Amino acid sequence: MADPVARLMRLRAAQENAARRDLAAALCAQEAAGAQTAAALNAMSREAKAAPRDATHPLAGAYTAWLPAGQAAIMRARCEEQARAAAAVAARAALAQARMAVKACETLAEARAEKRRLAWLRREQTTLEDAIRKP
Repeated sequence: MADPVARLMRLRAAQENAARRDLAAALCAQEAAGAQTAAALNAMSREAKAAPRDATHPLAGAYTAWLPAGQAAIMRARCEEQARAAAAVAARAALAQARMAVKACETLAEARAEKRRLAWLRREQTTLEDAIRKP
């Protein structure tokens, strides 16, 4: 029969790898959301600079009409960025938990190996003592 601790360790290692991939994806999504926020802020700045200062200019109302849509885009981008940041924090926590599970399996495997080694040493000691007692 296969060692159940070794199987559990392989399972935990696979879970750790999956958690690492999930964290990488969450960080990429967070970075993309940050870029989207920066783009929305840049668009707002660009439009504000391009807006005519003269109220009689024919395009003066265009900026006023666009402004709510620009502000909404910034708000959506910031909300998305916050959501992605929260997802990255959750992915980090999942990775930490997976690492702890792997470490627990390793500790258990080491303890079992040490127990087997001590049992082997006791058997060897008993064998040596029996060999000495026999004439």
